[in-house]
Amino acid sequence: VLNLTLVDLPGMTKVPVGDQPADIEHQIRDMLMQFVTKDNCLLLAVSPANSDLANSDALKIAKEVDPQLRTIGVITKLDLMDEGTDARDILENKLLPLRRYIGVVNRSQKDIDGKKDITAALQAERKFFLSHPSYRHLADRMGTAYLQKVLNQQLTNHIRDTLPGLRSKLQSQLLSIEKEVEEYKNFRPDDPSRKTKALLMVQQFAVDFEKRIEGSGDQVETTGLFTPDMAFETIVKRQIAQIKEPCQKCLQLAQYPMLREEMERIVTQHIRDRESRTKDQQVILLIDIELAYVNTNHEDFIGFA
Repeated sequence: VLNLTLVDLPGMTKVPVGDQPADIEHQIRDMLMQFVTKDNCLLLAVSPANSDLANSDALKIAKEVDPQLRTIGVITKLDLMDEGTDARDILENKLLPLRRYIGVVNRSQKDIDGKKDITAALQAERKFFLSHPSYRHLADRMGTAYLQKVLNQQLTNHIRDTLPGLRSKLQSQLLSIEKEVEEYKNFRPDDPSRKTKALLMVQQFAVDFEKRIEGSGDQVETTGLFTPDMAFETIVKRQIAQIKEPCQKCLQLAQYPMLREEMERIVTQHIRDRESRTKDQQVILLIDIELAYVNTNHEDFIGFA
């Protein structure tokens, strides 16, 4: 039997009670989403049979995040339904289809107060399903014991289905981390040349930035390779689109994030300071100089003479 890790999540709270914050509903929903959106887990949507299943918050959230049918519906309080009603269509997976539904009958508060033990409760549950006319044909697929068996079986199947993708993801992450660790070996805290290396990185950044400002970088506008170039652009755009995702990943894998953030902060602040000074002084001064003296001997004027 597999070891099952069961995470008991709270029910949705609509109205704050007592000292609960006003946004308690959103906080609980955000917490739920952190767990139920993980593809490697199974979902147990527990709903009482004596309530309308269409209003079940558990099933609503499960439907949002579970297109692959990871959800197993658990129907409780079958013994408390109004006389003449039953949950047969639900348990037969006809009403709101999920991976499957399993009905259970738990101990009531009266049973707990009366010290009714688990063994007696399981026997009473078994007797209920065998004797109920709407559930006796499903009795071998109902109850707490069967739920435990199904969870073990379904989790085994789910692990088998997701293991190849999980293994591939872990191997990819391992290779990425090993590569990053190998690169960090050249930049250890005890490396006496670490200040020199950091200075070289800052200098290289300054050179690249200056190239962009001066327009001498390697990203410049040029004329088309041939005319017309519509066919060429159509082909190239398809190839360029394929590198979008890898480029985004590269941004996330930037080296030395703290150094990068500090450089960005300093450079951005410097640019803002210089922008204000340039706008208020240099640009206006340049215009005033041009207004004060029109150099008609300039080659631009001579060329039109």
